[in-house]
Amino acid sequence: MSFGFLLKKFVSFFLMPMSIGFVLLIIGLVLLFRNQIKAGKYFVLGSFLWLFLMSHPLVSNALLKPLENQYPKFQKSDVNVEYVVVLGNGMRCDERFPISSQLAKTSLARLNEGIVVYKQFENAKLILSGYDGGDEPYSCAVMYSKMAEFLGVPKEDMIVEERAKDTHDEALLIKEIVKKRPFALVTSANHMPRSMGLFKKVGLKPIPAPTDFLIRKKVTLFAIPNSGTMRGTRQAFHEYLGLAWGKLRGQI
Repeated sequence: MSFGFLLKKFVSFFLMPMSIGFVLLIIGLVLLFRNQIKAGKYFVLGSFLWLFLMSHPLVSNALLKPLENQYPKFQKSDVNVEYVVVLGNGMRCDERFPISSQLAKTSLARLNEGIVVYKQFENAKLILSGYDGGDEPYSCAVMYSKMAEFLGVPKEDMIVEERAKDTHDEALLIKEIVKKRPFALVTSANHMPRSMGLFKKVGLKPIPAPTDFLIRKKVTLFAIPNSGTMRGTRQAFHEYLGLAWGKLRGQI
């Protein structure tokens, strides 16, 4: 593994909202154990306050809005889309479960939107991306193709690209397929700004087709913090870190 890969994993783990909260809590408990009562109380209180804020819908919405509001939902235009690219996400291969349960909710949202867009154009091809995570018998791209076939997409209309390990890899590999031809790019709304930046940087001109919107409507100060909202906060943190990493490496 390269140093850059390890650094990316380290940063992406320790700079997540839950991780920061637990680090503050551990520091506080250590200080209390060492009889540094005042400082320890501040850290423990700070950890709970941090987790409360990060799981509050107002905070989650504020972080997601700049990401999810950049691109509206896909609208069929005069451009004849020849390819519909669906970017990979999470999955777990377990034949005890139906395939709809083996793909993560985000993956299902992306695939469903990809099929919706694909069906709006004659002779379009569906490019399904995503690797195996390093320890699964099938890649996300293969799982996508299996699910898409169940949903009525002919095998001959699917192109499976399972080599890409991240979005930058996907941009480079998909460029080999689409060349200069018009294509729709399907991914989560919060992931779309980074994806568009990466794809444009390699010379492509994707048409955004965002899905899996996490932002909530009509949130008030009195909304109840919850673990579901923390998912949106975590995704926002992940994307802002990804944007910074991409710019630092000159990929965006």
